[in-house]
Order: sequence, then C-alpha cells, then structure tokens
Amino acid sequence: MVPCDNCIIIRPEGPQQECDLPNAEKTLEQMIFTTIEQTFILSYVLSIRVTKLGKPVELPRIGAKTRVISAIPRKRSLANRSAQYTLDLAIFELIDNSLDNWRLNRLQTDLDITVRFTFSEGVLSRMNYRDNAGGAPDDRLEALVRLGEENPSREGIGVWGEGLKVACHALGRKIDIFTRHGAGKGYCLRLEDGWLDKDSWDVPCFEAEGVEPGTTLIDIEGVKQQAAWEEIAGSQALSLRNRLGMTYSSVLSSSDGPRAHIHLQADEGAISVEPHWIGTGEGIRRYFAFPPGFEPTEHLKSFEINGRKLRSKIIVGLSPEQSRDLSGVSMWGNGRLFDLAKKEYSVGFGTRGRARLPASHPTMWRLQVWVFFEGDPTLIPWSAPAKNGYNENHQLADEIRSFILDVATPYSIYTRVAKRIDLLPHSVAWNELSPEKRIAELDRYFGDLPDSGRRVGEAFKKAPHLTSDFAPPTRLTSWDRDRDIDPPALAPCFSVAKAKQVANLIAERDDDPDRPWIEKQKLLDRLARGLEVSPLTKQLAESSHPRLGSEDELVAVTVRLPRRAVNTLENARGKSASAILSELALEEASRTNPILRIPQAEFRAVVDLTVTKLRQGIPDLRGIALFGSVARGDADRASDIDLLLIHDNPSGAERQALEIVKPFAHDLLVERYKIRPIAESPETLRKQPRGKAGPGSIVREGILLLSDDAVLRLWANLKGGSAWRRRGSSVIR
Repeated sequence: MVPCDNCIIIRPEGPQQECDLPNAEKTLEQMIFTTIEQTFILSYVLSIRVTKLGKPVELPRIGAKTRVISAIPRKRSLANRSAQYTLDLAIFELIDNSLDNWRLNRLQTDLDITVRFTFSEGVLSRMNYRDNAGGAPDDRLEALVRLGEENPSREGIGVWGEGLKVACHALGRKIDIFTRHGAGKGYCLRLEDGWLDKDSWDVPCFEAEGVEPGTTLIDIEGVKQQAAWEEIAGSQALSLRNRLGMTYSSVLSSSDGPRAHIHLQADEGAISVEPHWIGTGEGIRRYFAFPPGFEPTEHLKSFEINGRKLRSKIIVGLSPEQSRDLSGVSMWGNGRLFDLAKKEYSVGFGTRGRARLPASHPTMWRLQVWVFFEGDPTLIPWSAPAKNGYNENHQLADEIRSFILDVATPYSIYTRVAKRIDLLPHSVAWNELSPEKRIAELDRYFGDLPDSGRRVGEAFKKAPHLTSDFAPPTRLTSWDRDRDIDPPALAPCFSVAKAKQVANLIAERDDDPDRPWIEKQKLLDRLARGLEVSPLTKQLAESSHPRLGSEDELVAVTVRLPRRAVNTLENARGKSASAILSELALEEASRTNPILRIPQAEFRAVVDLTVTKLRQGIPDLRGIALFGSVARGDADRASDIDLLLIHDNPSGAERQALEIVKPFAHDLLVERYKIRPIAESPETLRKQPRGKAGPGSIVREGILLLSDDAVLRLWANLKGGSAWRRRGSSVIR
C-alpha cells in the first residue's frame, strides 16, 4: 500500500515525510476513522514505532498544599467482604489462623481445636471457637483485629492479614476474642454489636481473668450464618465435618510430629473430625492402583518469582476405579487443600481435539494428580483471600500447567486403553473382594474370548497376583526435576486388554504353515504367564543386533509393549503371528538400542561399527548423532552417512574422526558407504536457534546414538521433547 501525501510515516531511523493536515491535533480515533486507507496506514505506523501523534500533553502546575485527604477505607468494605463468606469458609479461616499461630509459637504438643455450636429453638445462635495454639503475645494483639497485618511466618497459610477479621464479622454480630500467650496476662478484644456501623476503627482491649495459658477463645453471638447440626456433623459429602477432614487431612493425619485435632460439639452431640486421607501417605495406599510400570510416582520441582523460590511436589497415578469426585488435579498450599478434582484447561485438561488430558473421556476419571506447594504463602497460586480455589491468572500458571502435563501425559495415554482388570488387582481394593468376586471380575473380561483364547483367562486365574492380597510398596519412585537428569523408569506394563487382542490376532491368522496350532496355543499360555516372568532379558536389552527368533524372547518382549504397537498392527492383514510378534519385539528393543531406530535396516550394521570405532578412538567424546537422509529414512546407495560428533574441541575431534574412518572405509562391510563426520561443541548446539539450518536442523531430524548426561539433557531441550520420552540413547560412562 502506498501512503497518501497527508500522512507521517514513522520508521526506526526517524520520520520520512511530515504531515501538513490542517487538523494536526485530531485524536487517534478521529484519524483512524477518517478514511479506510488511513486506517491501514495507521495500523502499519503503529506496528513499527510511533514517535509523534499531535502535540505533547502539558501537565497543570502544582500550587500550594491546602489539606490532607484521608484514605482510610470505610467499614462498608469490610462488611462487603465478610458477606461473601459461608459458614464453612469462615471456620476454615479461623483454623488457618490457629495453624499459623501454632507453627509460629513452635509448639511441640498437638493442636486441639474445638468449635461449639449453640442452637436455640432450632436456630444457630451462638458459637465458641477455642484452640491451644499458644495465644497471641502483647505485640501481636493488633494483628487479631487490624486489617492488613501480614503473617510473620513465611511458611504459613495466612497471606493478606484479613482472614480472622473477616471471618469473625461473617459469623456474628458481637465478638469477644480472649487470648493468653503462655503464662502471661490474659486479654479480651471486644467487637460490639453495631461496630461495623460506626466510623471509628478503634477496638477496646481489656484484661481478662480465667483464660487458660496458651489458648485463644472466640465467643460469637448473633450468628449470621445458619446451618442445622446434621449439615455440620452429618456423614454427607458436603457436611462441614467431611469438608474439614478433606481440607486439613495432612495435619490431621501427621505421623512425623505433632498433629492437629478438630472437635465439633453441640447439645445434640459431639464428634471428632477424621482425616479423609486424600493428600496423605495413607491416601496413596488407599486411592491409587500400582500396575507394573505405571505405579504412582513423585516429582519435585522449584518455581521462582523475583528470586524467591516456591517448592512443589506432584504425585501422579491412577485409581483402580473411575471417580469423578477425586480424579483430576487437587492442590495443597503449606498442607492446606485449596482446590479439589479440578479438570480444566488451566491444569492441563481439555475438551476439544487431541487434548493430552481429555476432561470428557470417562477413563480420565481414574487419573489423579496431587500438587503440593510449600514456601512463602504469597507465592502459592491460591485465590484471594479465602484460598478456596486455584488462581488461573497467577504468574506461575503456565509453568505449573506444563509441569502437570509433562508428568501426567504418560498416565493419560495408558488409562485410555487399560481396563478395570489391569488396575484393580494392583490395589488394596482387590483385597476387599471375595474369591468369587475376583473370578467374576476376570470372567467379565475373558467371557467373550474365542475358544482358542479361553485358556488365556484360565492362566490369569492362576496368576499369584490375582489369587493373593495386594501389598502396596512403602515408597514411591521420586524424580527431582531440579537435579535428576533421567525420569523414573515408567515402562509400559502388560495389560489384559492387550493380551486379549493379541490372542484374537493370532486366532484370526491361522495360516502360518511353520507354526502348528498347538504352538500358537503354547504362545497364548506364555503370554498369560508373562505377568510372572521377568521382562526383556539383559542380553536382548544390551545387544546391538538382538536375535528375535526365540519364542521366549518374543513373549518376554511382547508383555512390555505399549498398547499403541498392538493398535498399529491391528490393521496389518496377511501377517503371521510370529511376524506380528517380531515387529512388536523390534519396536520394543529399539527403545534401549538407538541403532534400531535407524529406519532403513541395511544401514544399521555400518553405523554401529562406525560409532564403536569413533568411541574407542576419540578421547573425551561427549556424544554422537546420526542425521541426514539415513536418519530420515530416505537414503539410497549413493547417500552419505552423516555423523555429528559432540566434543569440547570440535576441530581436533573432526580431524581424529576423519583419520579413524579412512582406514576401514574399504572394509568389505562398508565399502559401498561414504561416511562423513563433522564435529560441533555443546555450546554451538546450545546457541543455535531451533529449526534453523546447520546444528538446529541436525537436532530436529537427528538420532542421538551416544551421549553423556549433560548432552542428553541438552539434546532433549533443543529437540523440544518431554523428559518422559528421552529414551533410546546409550549413555557414555
């Protein structure tokens, strides 16, 4: 588009043409809507850099000071804030305050919290809240009633200095706060009925006798929030009793030090709050399944904001049965639950397209992700001020979502293909089933097998883990993302559904003249016994060119295959059972031997030989990668074998490599291949933008054959792949 004569074009080097419009002081909106042509030109101007648009604004001059305007907020703001609190949220705030005070006073005794409800003619009229958290010292009395007094502890729950004050006004009209720090004096802070209607913020403080040492008692009259005793202490899921047990499960069930106890009392009865176990070690044992290869795992990571660190821990796994109430992402901040079973985009779930954690998929109701944050409460991503949800606009929201996706995606993939029988026997829920019910669970999945495969189900019934009780492990596999290079081993496990499919595939292909039917039946039986045998043998895992003809090896490999391999071969028509298993075994073996990832088999031997020679002949070699047409799989007889050597001294390494490949270039094995080694330093790879020509394209299309730990991590980062998928690269030791 050519600009008109009446426009100013601003470029980085300065104006090229001055505007002589008569209305030079027009506003931006008037200029934009003058003509369509000027609209596009202004868009172009603004996209570069605008240095002049009319005359500069002249600020008025400041004269003499006349008075000072008070910025003290009206009490209406406090009243409006308290009106947003329910009975549950207000009591949560009181408990949060007790926990913070308990930790601040560093008490080594259990924390006892008692909430008493008084009903008058069926109406909740009075409440008493008492704790033994140590009481408030003289210099902290203001913090009990003054808004904005921050929690001095940087590992607590309170953040904004509002919780206790807002909660008290949300609960009642007249509040007396009695407190005594240790063996010191007792005090009473009184908020009279009608205090919110007065302009003064002053709160009278009295000496009080009869206050027990180290306690705080809050007496609330004229209760505003109404609830029946059944709603408070009942067994229904949303009762106050159950919500308290879930929100504070970690402090109610602590086994490595003092713990908290919460008691609810009324004339109608008294109960003690029991932990729900979610978010605890016992909860892991109760709510998770431990299928081989997909046991729950623990992942540690630190986030940073302006030099301050927030520690996090994620425990991810699958439950034996679908549960909408517990599946999804649950979050804790310094031991306090603030969001439960969240299944939204902000935590990695999706509802459209190829979402990695599809929220609408019923099998995702088995995926549980527990996220624990520890550290400065101002950094924890909870909603202000009641801490009753996840703050999706938090500074760390994108990093947290990526972290969750990284650790949960493998479980998401598996749960979409795993059946109930793949998970239930590997959980304590299996122990609660009678032998008859266990057999019924098995028949539920093997009842529709053809006669040729029915013995698979019979073999499963004899498997030890199906006939005995399940004992969960005492410790989880843990991965510290800040220090560890390799993730915990997460090998695909043998699934009943997969065995069933393989059985049907073999049954449908009864045309293999080299394997009589009786041999196929033996193979089915061995597939079933695969649950008991060890997976891939050491020889097969370490061998560069494994012999895949042994039936034992085929079975051992098959029981560890990912489900996608079977899905891929479902459409392979005309293949014999042994051919199917051979392809499956080859795919699994390539996970531990990167040479087998070379698409064209005729190049594997020469690349293997060359890599061995280079590794032996070049000291301090840090890595070798294959790239070019051989790595892509479109090489022909005239193609070079392109190898990238990663070395701190690339020029010296490249000279050595040329000398090494020169003598054996005419060997019978490699005489028709031309080997072309080049060398780069790790720094060169790190600085090369992803996707550009040179090292950038090598990383994008290449196959890493050898590496040390640092190069392995660098390669994965440059390639943009998840750490879960960084397998298939031998490590130089």
